[in-house]
Amino acid sequence: GVWLNSTLLSCFFGNLRVSAAWISPTMVDCISPESTQPTKWIVSVSDNGIDLSTFEADFIQFQDPTIHSVSPKFGFSSASNIITLIGDSVHSSDSVKCLFRDVNSDENVVVNGIIFNETALNCEVGENDFTSTVYLISYSLNAGVDWCETALSFVTLSSPLIESLSHEHGIVNNELSAMVLGKNLAVGGSLSFCQLIDQDGVEAMKRSATPLDDGSGIACKITCPSAT
Repeated sequence: GVWLNSTLLSCFFGNLRVSAAWISPTMVDCISPESTQPTKWIVSVSDNGIDLSTFEADFIQFQDPTIHSVSPKFGFSSASNIITLIGDSVHSSDSVKCLFRDVNSDENVVVNGIIFNETALNCEVGENDFTSTVYLISYSLNAGVDWCETALSFVTLSSPLIESLSHEHGIVNNELSAMVLGKNLAVGGSLSFCQLIDQDGVEAMKRSATPLDDGSGIACKITCPSAT
């Protein structure tokens, strides 16, 4: 519609009238009324307090979204990361944004999110998007106009680095205990794995690993596969 910059300029949510701020003849700004439950409003505009716009739009208010958990709780700054947020009131939306607030500065990372189901969404962070180490995550279902009030911590790390192996060879089909030393090989109690890959890039073995007490690496039980 086209509206005059009038002191009577108003938005109507159903029969409920609220004041509106004139931005341009074709754009006004109004604040929706509070609601304690999900509500669908029919919205119209009037610049004289009596006559309503002929075009009406639907406006849906949802319950405030929340976050209960983040998976994984850490990621690597030099790699792309898909981070899953679990919470309540995760409603279908094409305007999902994830916000990573740097706890040590005013720099934030905002990325697109994808709704997975009614309790989960994925945040896709690109390679090198993270420039700090600790962030608080929240999300928005309306392109960043309103953010989820709850936020959980997410930690970024440098990529894992192998510096040395305790064994460089073994006997076919025999099991041995090997230590892999390096940096960021076991983090925050999360599962780590040892993996053997043949010369063609095919996985030959994968086993869970145990972090070393001093944090210098991980220990693995390895069964040497047959040579091909």
